Amino acid sequence: MGGCVIQTSIVVDGEEKIVRALNVDGNVLVNLTPHEVVVKDYKIPPSGVVARVESDEKLENSIADIPVRKVVYTNIKGLPEPKPDHYFIVSTVVLMILKLIYNYKWKGFDYRGVVVSPDTRNPIRNEKGQIVGVSGFQVL
Repeated sequence: MGGCVIQTSIVVDGEEKIVRALNVDGNVLVNLTPHEVVVKDYKIPPSGVVARVESDEKLENSIADIPVRKVVYTNIKGLPEPKPDHYFIVSTVVLMILKLIYNYKWKGFDYRGVVVSPDTRNPIRNEKGQIVGVSGFQVL
């Protein structure tokens, strides 16, 4: 497997944090999900910081006895300030909200080209058909 696991500093909500990341040829990949991300031959450990989207919900309706809730996404939490040569891996939901609601601009920073999510459309599978990784990242 390629790359080297390192420690790097990031700033989240004004607080400096030391986190794990994968350095690949000077590109620092910071995984802001709670799970290891496997992309091609690279295993990117969770950093210890998780970017999430906060939401509000209310019961809209029901189908038979199954509730249907309206979800309104309100805020992104855990997204560090951009840093040279650092790329932040987030869930697709976080990436979608960052792009569609905030047009990649959050708390005065432009995250275009800095935030990616695993591209799960064409996963890598093992001999049993189980998903073991992805072949790349995606932006929206």
